[in-house]
Amino acid sequence: MLPTAIRFYETALLRSADLENGGMHYSFGPDGSIYDFDKYHWVHCETVAAAACLAVRTGNQRYWQDYDHLWAYSWAHLIDQKHGGWYRVLTPEGQKYDDLKSPPAKTDYHPFGACYEILRATGAVETI
Repeated sequence: MLPTAIRFYETALLRSADLENGGMHYSFGPDGSIYDFDKYHWVHCETVAAAACLAVRTGNQRYWQDYDHLWAYSWAHLIDQKHGGWYRVLTPEGQKYDDLKSPPAKTDYHPFGACYEILRATGAVETI
């Protein structure tokens, strides 16, 4: 399963990482072209968690570098540092469209789930 996880991660990073503005574009097609250049909070959450899990499982420090870059981008652009929460969608340049965050039914489960996975992967918490 690890080789498949690495392949998925590397493909996603290769196809959707925004090398000019930072962060990750939302989606790409089978031919590798970007379909949606916006930046969604959940993509960053899931990619940060995947980077941490791959770093722990492979010992490859490059995954920790990806982790650090994506957290830095998320902190600077996606996280509301005054009121908390993550902005849902950013422009391709990393600007928020509005102040909308996750609606009450979703309650930021992507950031919480990603943080839990990071803590679990690093051994900071035991699996429930």
